[in-house]
Amino acid sequence: MTRLGLKIDQGIGAFIGEGGFEPWDPDDQLHPDSAPDLDFKYNDYLRSKGYQGKNPWHEYANSAEGPDHSILSGWYMQNARLPARVKEEHSETAYFTNRAMEFIDDCGNRPWCLHLSYMKPHWSYIAPTPYHNMYGDNAVIPANRTTEELENVHPVVAAFMNHDDSQAFKQESHRRHVVPTYMGLVK
Repeated sequence: MTRLGLKIDQGIGAFIGEGGFEPWDPDDQLHPDSAPDLDFKYNDYLRSKGYQGKNPWHEYANSAEGPDHSILSGWYMQNARLPARVKEEHSETAYFTNRAMEFIDDCGNRPWCLHLSYMKPHWSYIAPTPYHNMYGDNAVIPANRTTEELENVHPVVAAFMNHDDSQAFKQESHRRHVVPTYMGLVK
């Protein structure tokens, strides 16, 4: 876009920068406390529901509460089986589903196209009650693995296999800890 002299925040450049979509309620839902701008609509919504703080998304929807009342980040897989600190009806999934239905209602009889992409069930793996413990270890089928799949691996696949999360999911105990929460998030 620079080569073409297009500004990403104006006119055709903004349109192209969004892949041809017009953002209606954009939120990538990746907001660690170090994010430069934590003033996005879902945080505003959470504040309106009584969830206070600098980053209510991370402090409530993406965190659990420890036994000592400390906030445990949903970015850590060891916290996957704990319930998120947000009520289900205020979760990201409920919020964005409701926003999508508002968009559709606002369109009336006009033609429309909506791309709705949910952050969860993808990482971070933390779900509100009752979804955090809806499934147990017995619901997780063993991974279908062979030693042959580790031989002569494409370099891109090898790079992914070396990621921390890939290394963690190699361990059956990690899978059995996280997959039930993932299943709850899908539910």
